[in-house]
Amino acid sequence: MKTLLSLLLFVTAFTCLAQDEVSVRIAIESRDVLVGEAFVFQVVVSNAKDVKDFDFPATNAFVVQPLGPSNNNSTQISIVNGKYSKIEKRETLYNFRLVAKQEGNLVIPSLTVVADGKTFRTQPVRIHSSKGEEITDIVLELKCSDTECYVGQTVMAHWKLYFARNIQLSRIELPLLENSDFSFPPYETPIDKTKIDNYRRLPISDTDSVIAYLSYENYDGMQVRCLSFSRPITAQKAGEYSLSAGRVLCSVPDKRARRTRRSPFDFFDSEPMRSVMIDGKSCTLKVKELPEAGRPANFSGIIGACSIVTTAKPVDVNVGDPIVLTITLKGLPYPDTARLPALTAQPALAKSFRISDQDSGVVQDGNKVFQCTLRAQNSDVKEIPALSLAYFDSPTGTYSEAKSQPIPITVHAVKTVTAADAQGTVVAAPVAGTEVKALDDGIAHNVAYDKLLHDDRAGFFNWSVRKWQPWLCLGCLLLYWLCGLVNWMIARRNADPARLAAQHLLAESMAVIQNGKADVSDLFKALQGVLAAKLRLPPGTLTFRDVQVPLEKSRLKAEDRESLAKLFDAFEAASYSGGTADASSLQAETQRLAKLLSRTL
Repeated sequence: MKTLLSLLLFVTAFTCLAQDEVSVRIAIESRDVLVGEAFVFQVVVSNAKDVKDFDFPATNAFVVQPLGPSNNNSTQISIVNGKYSKIEKRETLYNFRLVAKQEGNLVIPSLTVVADGKTFRTQPVRIHSSKGEEITDIVLELKCSDTECYVGQTVMAHWKLYFARNIQLSRIELPLLENSDFSFPPYETPIDKTKIDNYRRLPISDTDSVIAYLSYENYDGMQVRCLSFSRPITAQKAGEYSLSAGRVLCSVPDKRARRTRRSPFDFFDSEPMRSVMIDGKSCTLKVKELPEAGRPANFSGIIGACSIVTTAKPVDVNVGDPIVLTITLKGLPYPDTARLPALTAQPALAKSFRISDQDSGVVQDGNKVFQCTLRAQNSDVKEIPALSLAYFDSPTGTYSEAKSQPIPITVHAVKTVTAADAQGTVVAAPVAGTEVKALDDGIAHNVAYDKLLHDDRAGFFNWSVRKWQPWLCLGCLLLYWLCGLVNWMIARRNADPARLAAQHLLAESMAVIQNGKADVSDLFKALQGVLAAKLRLPPGTLTFRDVQVPLEKSRLKAEDRESLAKLFDAFEAASYSGGTADASSLQAETQRLAKLLSRTL
């Protein structure tokens, strides 16, 4: 029995040591795959604290998609005959999705991993790829609303996913939306609420998705289902682009495996599935530079035919009163990207009005609407002049100009108040036979100010004679100080939540120990609670090994530490090994050591 126990302890210790060593291993979902079938290749790094980023080596045999790392941590604690052991498992999983591009025996190359300063190389893995089923009834297409456009012009990219079989769609990758040569204006998919059940949300990345419309269409002579969605794109550079439609990752029925029942009572066959990745068809887009010939000096940068409409409110104002000018651009196919040039560049408008900064505009009913504030500079202004907007008409390839209609307004002059108006140096007419004289100060000279007005000038000595006012001020100061003191005490108390938790744990544990009616298990938990509270350790099951190092650094004497270790052994023997000790025999020693720990630590 002793030999078997020693062997078990040796194996456990060897396992703990092995668990602490850094290791790298690989795992693969399948070694027998089909061309175009997606499978997962995994690199598992165990017990490493620092793993440097690594890339999958370049290969022509596979399409590689990194799926990002994930952690797999676990802790196993065991107590055998009072002996405590803990096995921690720390793993970092690096997953890659691979798709075989050709038939034959393919090799997944070796990967180099640097973990905790050590370099590891994985073994190359051989897999067999066969042609299998050729999937022709799942197609992803990309088409643009125009095959040619100009730099800065927005076109609509339309994707359509045709499928004539049941599929489980996992993800659609759209590399076009990550192309730095294009920008992507904000866009909300218009939704027909009468057909709300036909819309589906499709994931295109970890943080983004699109809303697609499900319908039935005719493709290559077949009636198939179709998921269609669109996004606007704006070219930033000239050139001829081959725009990739992207890839579709989905699951399809696996014809290599036979259908099996889950159990004899399951009357529905389960259909095995396999993951496939299907490349979409690309399209071309030619992007041209805007022509220099005929470009006006006040070109707004707007591409597309449009009209400009202005409204103002109010139109009957005084000089300097605000007038809200609303400018609406109509006819733009994609109004989100439209920006209005500064109105200070309109000479006729800037001459007669002070102009505030206009806003960035909002889209309303398919139009772009801007607002700004005008203030007429004099009463000679009779209208808000027509505004002109130079734009580029892409269908004709020429520059044009849109003009608004002038808005008639009425501006009233404002009388200026002079110093003479304020003084009132006008002689009043006689009233009831009494002559009232006026002085240059504008007030009748026969009014005795000193007899009518009381000297109540502001000042500390004049104000402080009212007895209740100083006390009110002092009371406010005392109340402010008291509130600040209470707030400081609360903040100080809540600044260390762990300290509060430790105080509560210590009070509860000491109450159990002093009670004298607790059993062995409760006494042991209370003693562990005292140590956890005083040493700031996580509450729970503690062994003497957990507290040995902190106690050696404390002021606790060596003989007291030895007594505590013996008390732990007695509790563990009584709790886990079937010992015969009772609470009364351990009560006095537990109380003595608990008080000592409370004073010393």
